[in-house]
Amino acid sequence: MEQRRRAGAAIVRWPVALAWVCAGAALVVVGYWAVWFTHRSVIASSSRPSYLDFENAFPAADGWLTLCLLLAALALLRGWASAGYWLLAAGASGLYLFGMDVCYDVQHDVWAAGAGGAVEGAINALTLALSLLLLRVSWTALVGPAAEE
Repeated sequence: MEQRRRAGAAIVRWPVALAWVCAGAALVVVGYWAVWFTHRSVIASSSRPSYLDFENAFPAADGWLTLCLLLAALALLRGWASAGYWLLAAGASGLYLFGMDVCYDVQHDVWAAGAGGAVEGAINALTLALSLLLLRVSWTALVGPAAEE
């Protein structure tokens, strides 16, 4: 039982560091929504109703992403075998949200919208980078290092 319990985190290099990355990303998502609902003008790239409707459609999906990130962090810290699955869920969720966001941003020239557009571009870049990292790590955790050879 102990060997199976540790399997998920044992294959992942630097599980504590990765857990902190996951927890930090979850905190950033929560912080973003706190700012969005209290001081929207700080991060909004537009005040168009269609943009606001689009952004307001994301809290539930971002909530799922946050839950996956926190459960991945917990599983990594506890050495649970489920760590790889939560990393996979978080990485896939982030990649999907990245795709949705980028499609809208490109179609509506959001990145060209001053400081808000720059914030949106940074969010997109960070989401892509973190999602790819989590997917890469989850692959190693779930399939094993032999699959990389």
